[in-house]
Amino acid sequence: MKNVARLLGVCLILVIISLFAIKGWNSYFAASSATNADSSSNTAETETAKYSVDNTALGDIQEIINKYSNTMDISISVTDLQTGKSYHYGDTSSFTAASVGKLVTVATFLHEVDNGSATLDQNVGGTTAKEEIRAMLVDSDNTAWHNMEMAVTLDAQQAYAQTIGLTAYNADDNTMSSDDVAKLLTKLAEGKLFADQYTQLMLGYMQQANYRGYIVAAVPDSVTVYHKVGLLEDRVHDAAIIKKGDRSYALVIFSKTGGAYDFSKAAPLFSSITKDTLQAFFGSSN
Repeated sequence: MKNVARLLGVCLILVIISLFAIKGWNSYFAASSATNADSSSNTAETETAKYSVDNTALGDIQEIINKYSNTMDISISVTDLQTGKSYHYGDTSSFTAASVGKLVTVATFLHEVDNGSATLDQNVGGTTAKEEIRAMLVDSDNTAWHNMEMAVTLDAQQAYAQTIGLTAYNADDNTMSSDDVAKLLTKLAEGKLFADQYTQLMLGYMQQANYRGYIVAAVPDSVTVYHKVGLLEDRVHDAAIIKKGDRSYALVIFSKTGGAYDFSKAAPLFSSITKDTLQAFFGSSN
């Protein structure tokens, strides 16, 4: 009987120890889970803060458009290149793109180079395709554009535009929406159009591009901008990728008037819009 009693006592002690051990483990696990949850939450909050946008600054864009509503049609597209979020202000219709359409021609040709059906060294317009691309993007040369369109064909441009999701683009009359241009710039910045060497070629020429009195004029030296301007007697367009460190966005501004464009109004218009986007994405210090 003594042995039985001793055995029962040992069993009781083991049960008590097990209960305390289980309770302790559960407490530790709960504390650990809470710590991990807090850590995940902090990481998410950090990422959100890192890629935050000043929506008040973006909201000011609509006020700028309203000031010009009696004299000008304006369409503005902005895309956050880190989060993918897009913003649109003003007119949603297609515009004649002027020389901004050269971006589609160049992208189509570089796509063909990437898939092996064309080369940068091939003869176009009595020189190389690479030199014609440089002339199109840096100097906005229309003869080079004509030569490249003959090499690429409008049908190929139309087909390529559709494959990358440009829903409003029409190669025959060079019309497209500001949203289409923002989409092209976004894919270019993300390296989704062709191999990196061709992406860098196109961006490098856009960084040197002329007509720097619109978006580029409002961008501080600490910020990198790649852009393409389009001008006609009744319109000014500018399309840009704007980058500072690991933060970047695409900005497309289309503007047109019913008659002759008052070009003296373009610089302050583009500057105001650009400064609002700089504030929205980079903060007051830019």
